[in-house]
Amino acid sequence: MIFIKTIARTFYQSHTGFFLLLIFTCFGFLSGAEHIAIANFIAVSPLLCGVVMSGWILYSSYCLHYIYKLLMQSNYLVFRGVALQPFYLQLSKILSLFILLNLPVLLYAWFILFFAVSSPSRIVAGMIILYSVLSLFLSFLVLYRNLRKPIIEHTQNLLSYYWNNNFTKPYILWFYQYILTKPIVILVSKFSTITFLILIAKLYTTDDYDWRLIALSIILVVCLHIVFFQHYVTFLYSQLTFFHNIPTSLARMGLSTIATLSILLLPEWIILTKNFFYHVPPQQLVQLLLFGLMISFLFVQIMIYRLSNFEKILRLLFYIAIGLVFVIMFAIPLWVTNFFILVLAIWLHSRHYKFLPEFDI
Repeated sequence: MIFIKTIARTFYQSHTGFFLLLIFTCFGFLSGAEHIAIANFIAVSPLLCGVVMSGWILYSSYCLHYIYKLLMQSNYLVFRGVALQPFYLQLSKILSLFILLNLPVLLYAWFILFFAVSSPSRIVAGMIILYSVLSLFLSFLVLYRNLRKPIIEHTQNLLSYYWNNNFTKPYILWFYQYILTKPIVILVSKFSTITFLILIAKLYTTDDYDWRLIALSIILVVCLHIVFFQHYVTFLYSQLTFFHNIPTSLARMGLSTIATLSILLLPEWIILTKNFFYHVPPQQLVQLLLFGLMISFLFVQIMIYRLSNFEKILRLLFYIAIGLVFVIMFAIPLWVTNFFILVLAIWLHSRHYKFLPEFDI
């Protein structure tokens, strides 16, 4: 039980902000009747169910990756002793842990299954049952094999060695070389944001476009990128500590951060521009894109400022996101909001960037 409680508690504490945002999004904007209508729509459409199921698979893959990385840390190596216990105990502990971590997905899947069973076509019901069985079986198989494997130190391959010794990479690409070592983070975050924006573009087909809905969508997209911001700050601290001891101007480092975030948000910018270019005035569209960039820059600076306690950071970012929602709903001009966000971010950057405290992520 200690094995299950410790890992599950660590997982949910590390992702408190995500789950609070998920609860606020699902139960703050949608009523019970709307949830039932969406579930009925998914229950009769195998294609839509497949799209939703792909999100579940990404979430389950992230949970497995999180458990594996957690068990690689020195504080949790003792739990690898589970591999020495009898098979039936390993089976019960691993399956219980996986069910506990995937409880939000499984509850929603069974909620859809309730309506899919009574639909004329039972294809969706079969897909959900198959997903539930396979996810449990494959998760046990993966964790069982990983627990029994020895910890191997990974070395650099020949291609990376040749590239690093013969080519000079621009500074703004250093972070992306670092983040490419974490493919699950990229897949989960980018799949969520891109799918969300495409759905907004397809559902929002009226002639009279309200920029506030697009701005609210951008706030949610930025919040889904928080895991990227966390890794970026970790990268600054663990890989680029020498930058804080050389005569590099704060303005240059701030512009480099903005350039890095611009590349990170480029896929979302392309989708917004492609779908709303002919429906939203160009000046308004540019302000919306800058709105997302300014929020991202502010979130990164707040993470640097409050680096020693990630749980407090998530709560603070959540409160800021809720405050921005109210600002948008009251239709305060975007250029005013962008200006104040930029001023606050620059103030934090000028005061705290050079003094990154020691932290544990």
